[in-house]
Amino acid sequence: MKMAAGSFYLPKSNKAPLEEDTHFICIEEKIIGVADGVDSWAKKGIDSGEYSRQLVRNAELSIHK
Repeated sequence: MKMAAGSFYLPKSNKAPLEEDTHFICIEEKIIGVADGVDSWAKKGIDSGEYSRQLVRNAELSIHK
């Protein structure tokens, strides 16, 4: 089996430069990870994108250990 993967983001015009959602693709291990941030948290002053980015960073790091 062969894996082919890619991604493309379409930013919303009213959003900050960094979105809430993030992902990673590890071709060598055939793993894709996606974290869907909760944009309604912004109303409470919480950057859900930071949670998503950290979750994906940690998941990707755990693969390479």
